[in-house]
Amino acid sequence: MKILRTLMIAILLLGSAMSAQADTVLGVPVTGIGGTQAVPNCPTLEGQVCYNPSNGNVNFYIPLTTATSGIYGTTVINSNGTTAGTRPDTGFGVTNALTMYLMFSPVTLPVQTATLTLNFVDLDLSGANDPAHFFETIRFYDQNHSALTPLITSINQTGPCLPGMFYCVSGNGITQTIFFPDVTALLNNPFYLELVFGSQWNQKGTNTVESLTATLNTTFPQTPPPNTPVPEPATLMLLGTGLAGIFGLRSRKS
Repeated sequence: MKILRTLMIAILLLGSAMSAQADTVLGVPVTGIGGTQAVPNCPTLEGQVCYNPSNGNVNFYIPLTTATSGIYGTTVINSNGTTAGTRPDTGFGVTNALTMYLMFSPVTLPVQTATLTLNFVDLDLSGANDPAHFFETIRFYDQNHSALTPLITSINQTGPCLPGMFYCVSGNGITQTIFFPDVTALLNNPFYLELVFGSQWNQKGTNTVESLTATLNTTFPQTPPPNTPVPEPATLMLLGTGLAGIFGLRSRKS
């Protein structure tokens, strides 16, 4: 009985050593892909900050004119004295009006699974516009500037990304979510993401603040304790055979 108990404890310890751990990394605005310096808090906008490091929330405006378009995450000041993408403006819309870079770090490698979720507030995709006639589009890129998705234009849009990858869009006129169920093959440490926004606003108007939170969820193998070798599959088979033999021996004695 003591031998059986010892073997059972060994199996439990082995299962613990081979189990996966979970990790969550929030996207941080940076100066560009390959950049490592996080963007500091922007000036207060309508009572909100551009970036809140405590929860990863990023507030921004999608420019409607070329005067305020640019890259959010740099120190470039536009001709009107505002940082690109951080002030509301009035106009008729502009394609690729705002580019934003997010960094996810540290990412524990190798990973077993990895999902990427982007939660938005007031992203004006088709079918979820407030006010009407704001029609924004968005496309996501990886750290190599390869497009992750086709142009995303509407709620409930779904489809393939890179080979073997998919995405889906859900939400309503208030909140929207873009979900990548598997980005495992793309991960590096750090991992960068490029977001390109545009607006198809077709009449004169003023944009309002929008926000996003980008979350990378991963699982990775648990590191075994020092000097504790992880048994190979053959060892596990041998252990199982031993247990079967013990149970058989006890049955014959009975």
